[in-house]
Amino acid sequence: QLQQAVVTRVALETFTSPAEAAKRIFPEIEAWERKREEQIVAELLNAATISARAAVGLEPTLKFIQEGRASLMVIVRGFDREVFECPHCRFINTGSNQLCSRCGADGLRKVSAAAVLPQLVVQFHVPIEIVAGPAGQELAKNGGIGVLLRF
Repeated sequence: QLQQAVVTRVALETFTSPAEAAKRIFPEIEAWERKREEQIVAELLNAATISARAAVGLEPTLKFIQEGRASLMVIVRGFDREVFECPHCRFINTGSNQLCSRCGADGLRKVSAAAVLPQLVVQFHVPIEIVAGPAGQELAKNGGIGVLLRF
């Protein structure tokens, strides 16, 4: 199990300073992280294209999180859009209808997705993967946000 936790190996001399060690190790860790992000985004986009195991875009992401079906949310660093929150049932969606699509209450409030997404993922116990770099660019072309589904 320890072997699975190893991200990279870098040979260092015993007299290497901590600053020099960090300078040599951190680029390796960052490269591993970028590769992992690219794999996650590829899995998300592939699953959203060929199966019902994933969805991309803000509206389906909000829907599946609030239904308790999301197993992982993947989002581009800095993502934000305008969404609407029901003052009665707290349902979040992208539609600007005057009435809540869940409970029918009126007076939906405009809010920032960046403000409400953290609350939703905590409430529904959904892990988050924030991506940047090439993976972030690829996801941004496909809505900037998506979810892998439990079922």
